Amino acid sequence: MSRPLTTIYEFNRFKLDKGNQRLTRDGLLLGAPDNTLQLLLFMVEQRGSVVPTQTLIQRFCPGSPFGEEEVATQILSLRRILEDTSKEKPIVRSIPGTGYQFEAEVSETLTDPIANPIADKVTAFEKPEVEYEAAPEPPPPAKTGRTIGIVAAVVVLLALGIFAYLKMGGGSKTSSQIAVLPFHSLTGAPDDDQFDNGLTGALIGDLEKGGQIQVSPADAVQRYVKSGAADPIAAGRELGVKVIIIGLAQRLAGKVRVNVQMISTQDGHQVWTGGFDGDASDVAGIALQISQKISQQIPTTSDNPEQQ
Repeated sequence: MSRPLTTIYEFNRFKLDKGNQRLTRDGLLLGAPDNTLQLLLFMVEQRGSVVPTQTLIQRFCPGSPFGEEEVATQILSLRRILEDTSKEKPIVRSIPGTGYQFEAEVSETLTDPIANPIADKVTAFEKPEVEYEAAPEPPPPAKTGRTIGIVAAVVVLLALGIFAYLKMGGGSKTSSQIAVLPFHSLTGAPDDDQFDNGLTGALIGDLEKGGQIQVSPADAVQRYVKSGAADPIAAGRELGVKVIIIGLAQRLAGKVRVNVQMISTQDGHQVWTGGFDGDASDVAGIALQISQKISQQIPTTSDNPEQQ
């Protein structure tokens, strides 16, 4: 009996394997969450048509009282993975007050999901063929005893050093390290960059005022403006922070809704998400709302943000 064929969708630099539930960029496998892959597959299959927000709510977060916020958050995550930062030719376009539309040109082919796997360039898990040298013979007993003594002395000195470091305050956990990656607007307005930069800068400034949170300065995250921080986890690790803040703004008729996510750079887990509404002209007020909520979520006594 022949195996059922699977559909592979290709767009831009990406391939989406429907049967194997895999997404690759330039042949390299991307670690996208299952819900993001399902959302991408649905949008690809509905390409060319505007998918109402309510349809996405019913399909991906039915019964949720925060359906619109959850959909916007999932779309934001999808855009990050797809490096979707172009306002003129986006892959997924936001239609304010209506929904979303997948606009990239897509080609599809049928293939054998087993005989022709999509991620044929992924070699991270291949075992290299190497020859292992024989294990060295153990040292004589006298030498072994001397080695153990040296190791024990080093351990003791190391322990004393750590104790002294902690006693002097070097191991203090009174602050957390976070980075606010540049926010992005979906309206396609000429002043989007000005609004996004203003909101990002104001938020960083408000978070720094408290003095209890170590925030990456604005100039440190500025290089992610053009790239859109396609991989926010990698960006956070480059910056050496524990959690990152990403945000997506939608403006309409003088109002703005900003969806914000806090993500752990250790495991990619979403620690917290929130939605904020206000006047589009009140950037400072919106930034203050967001900073107050973030300050409540950031731990000051633990290295692990999920324990708070």
